Amino acid sequence: MPHNEHIIDNLNKDKNLLYPNKSAYLRLVENWQDPNPKPIIEEYDGIQVVREDYLKYGSKMRFIDYTVKNLTADEIVYAQPRQGYAGISLCAVAKRYHKRVSLFIPLAKELSEHQERCRDLGAELHAKKIYGMSGLRKHARDHAIIYNAHYIEMGFKNDPYVTASIVKVASQIPEPKEVWTVLSTGVLHRALQIAWPNAVFHGVAVARNMKRGEVGHGNVYSHPYPFLKAEKDEELPPFASAKAYDAKAWRYIKQHASKGALFWNVAGD
Repeated sequence: MPHNEHIIDNLNKDKNLLYPNKSAYLRLVENWQDPNPKPIIEEYDGIQVVREDYLKYGSKMRFIDYTVKNLTADEIVYAQPRQGYAGISLCAVAKRYHKRVSLFIPLAKELSEHQERCRDLGAELHAKKIYGMSGLRKHARDHAIIYNAHYIEMGFKNDPYVTASIVKVASQIPEPKEVWTVLSTGVLHRALQIAWPNAVFHGVAVARNMKRGEVGHGNVYSHPYPFLKAEKDEELPPFASAKAYDAKAWRYIKQHASKGALFWNVAGD
C-alpha cells in the first residue's frame, strides 16, 4: 500500500499564533460573502452528506474565491496532477474574476478528464516531463517568478484565507458529532476541525502519507488503491462523487461511521 504510514500527532498546522482558533479565522474573512449557493445536506444510509457535487466545479470554488477575487496579479499559476478538483475549481473562479491561469501538468500521451476540464475553462497548459510532483511545482514556481504571476500551492494549502473561507462556510452548518473527509493535502480536514472543534474526525487517505501537523486529531484509514485508480463500482456511494477521490471514503464510512455522522463530499464526476 503506497500510503499507510501516517503521522497523527494531534497537531493542526493551520492553528498558530496569528490564527489560533475559529474566531480568528472568521475575522480574517468577515467582509467576504460566499457567492455560491449554500451547501446542501442529504441523508444516505443514516449518514449526513454535504452534496458539494451539486456545485458544478466542487467545494473548492468556495474556498479559493476570496484569494482570487483579491489578487492584484493578472495571472495565476498552479501545478495540476492528472486528477483532482482544485485546478478545475481554480479555473472556474479565475474566469469569474477575469484572471488567466497557467496550469503545469505532467507530460502524458493524452490529457485526463480533469485536465481537459481545466483546458475547457480557459487554462493555458504547460506539460512537463517530470519524475514527481515536486518537479512540477518547481516549474510552476519558476514561471510565477519570471512572469510576476501568483503561484498557488497544491490543494490551496498554506493560504490562511482558504482555511478561513472553509471555516466560514462550515459555520453555517450545525456542528456534527462525527465528521468524515478524504485526505490528500488535508486542507479541508484541518479547517473543519477549526470550524467544529468538538467533533470527532475520521479521514481516508487516498494519495500519500500524511505528515506532521497535517491530520490534527482523529483516525486515518488508508485506501489501498493508487491515487489515480478509481474505486470499484460496488463500493461507490449512492450519490455523485469523484470516483478516484471522495468516493473512496464510502466503504470506510459504511463500516465504521456512527449514525448521523457527516461526510463532506467535495465534488462529483
